[in-house]
Amino acid sequence: MRITGAAAASIVLYFVAGACDCPNPPGPFFPVKKDGKYGFIDRSGKIMIRPQFDQADENFSQLAAVRTGGVWGFIDKRGRMKIEPRFESAWPFSCYSRQGPMAAVKINGLWGYVDYNGREVIRPKFDFASFCGDDLHAAVSVRGWWGFINTKGEFTVPPKYDAVGPYFSDGLATVEWMDKWGAIDTKGNVVIPLKHEMLLPFSEGLAPFSKNDGEQWGFLDTKGNEAIPAAFDYVWPFSEGLAPVIKEDRRMYIDKTGAPAITGDYDRATVFSEGLAAVMKGGKWGYINKTGRQVITLDKCDFASPFGAGLALIYVDDKTGYIDPMGKRVWEPTK
Repeated sequence: MRITGAAAASIVLYFVAGACDCPNPPGPFFPVKKDGKYGFIDRSGKIMIRPQFDQADENFSQLAAVRTGGVWGFIDKRGRMKIEPRFESAWPFSCYSRQGPMAAVKINGLWGYVDYNGREVIRPKFDFASFCGDDLHAAVSVRGWWGFINTKGEFTVPPKYDAVGPYFSDGLATVEWMDKWGAIDTKGNVVIPLKHEMLLPFSEGLAPFSKNDGEQWGFLDTKGNEAIPAAFDYVWPFSEGLAPVIKEDRRMYIDKTGAPAITGDYDRATVFSEGLAAVMKGGKWGYINKTGRQVITLDKCDFASPFGAGLALIYVDDKTGYIDPMGKRVWEPTK
């Protein structure tokens, strides 16, 4: 599946076959890869679950999806296998029903949902099923058509679209029909007419949209108005009040009025998270704050990810490691 940077915890562990026989550790866990196997560290870089899995998901709430061989299961924060590996693929627990959290899993070629005990809550019957971006609704595919279900497995939006955004945000989901994009609410009502050549998911009340065969990008508000005209070569979602954009081959950050907020002329720029954004200029990666001042300089780095739960994932020579907000490497890059 994926490893991209955010999930961890902190407590003294006693390892028995890689598991901890102690109270469930608090805090976030972060996946690491060492000698070809995945395990988890806490925010300080301490190994909490020794590397032993073939793959691991970065989203660790109470359980995390891990792969052993060709199948996926779920472990708890003591490293114990709580749901035995038997799934062809799995999403993290992100949907919340009255019965508790649910995770989308694939078994025998179809997707359904299980609870913390591995019991089927929604039987496998979808060609594809996603996580719940808003805790309550998930995008699913049936015979090539896309719609949304609630946590009971009932369609709140029938499968009738060519494509959909992966989740609801700001109460809206983007949908495509006959090469035109718009947005619907959680009941399936069309809020923004399907007339845009591209419309990406909403974030902080604004959604990127394109014109002129993708050569002009701007932002719509939740009513479909052009809040920021399509005057950019490309844009990314807003985060913490700012969005990275490209204009005339220059990367910069704009505010929600569309005005330049940070004009650093970067070669690469990521979204802000936890007050910092990773940028690359002249082949060197680092992190800036919201004034545009570079507060972390990375001497050697091929790519730097946004911060999450206090750490940021960095890539160096096909290896991955983590840094803290001071730029200290809490986990030296490994693979």
